[in-house]
Amino acid sequence: MNLQFGPAGSPIRFKEAGYKSTLEMPNWLKGEGLQAFEYACGRGYVFGEDFAKEMGERALSAGISMSLHAPYYINLATEDDERKEKVLTYLKDAVKFAKMMNADRIVFHPGGASKGREQALFNAQNLLNSFLEWMSEEDPNQTILLGVETHGTKNQLGNLDELIALCKLDTKRMIPVIDWAHLHAVANGGYAKKDDYLLVLEAIATQLGDPLLQRLHMHFSAIGYGPSGELRHRTFAEPNYGPDREPLLQALMEMNASGRIICECAGTQDVDALFLQNIYKNMIK
Repeated sequence: MNLQFGPAGSPIRFKEAGYKSTLEMPNWLKGEGLQAFEYACGRGYVFGEDFAKEMGERALSAGISMSLHAPYYINLATEDDERKEKVLTYLKDAVKFAKMMNADRIVFHPGGASKGREQALFNAQNLLNSFLEWMSEEDPNQTILLGVETHGTKNQLGNLDELIALCKLDTKRMIPVIDWAHLHAVANGGYAKKDDYLLVLEAIATQLGDPLLQRLHMHFSAIGYGPSGELRHRTFAEPNYGPDREPLLQALMEMNASGRIICECAGTQDVDALFLQNIYKNMIK
């Protein structure tokens, strides 16, 4: 069992310390005792190739494991031919920049399901297959894993069964990105016990194979939610916001799982990543 911890995006403490550029993040994270960083491109690729290459060099030098979160507006379920081409372009750009950043994982949301879940999944599988065909030539040695993330609201594609169906298109390259806060929100607070987490991990192992438990990619944060799902990310310092942390780490230990936990708490993602890491270290002593 080996878990790495780190933040997504720039924490408040990073900015308060006077750092102006995300290029300084890898060395800062190394100094903080964290091992991973997810570069968030939620609103698009607002940087150039030189920046991406330097980020990759600095991450490699600092020993920080990189992942890249592709834009939020990717929608694999679209039925519009022009938008399908745009989605493929966004994903191809993610691969280009991931290579430059030495990121070995790309995270993306599958899209909307407003016109029905079955049709949305069918559309997403078809478009994703097209991308996987391109990936087989672009990345024949499978240096980059493609991670499809669990949804945070009920009108989106991306429940566990849907993620597993998408990952079955290529079990060597595709991985489910389990955002435990999203699952908690959609289940109206359903993740409080070790068994809640074990059900998910066991389903992944059964449906996609035990080896996948050795390369997990997970998001974790406290979260506020309503009837439709997530409202906003919260912090561990705020009381009464789940999901519960320790039972997750207990479940991962029971399954002898390895991978990365990326913390997405609102502004305190570094502090809360360290909190999770300390629980983990105390468990494995």
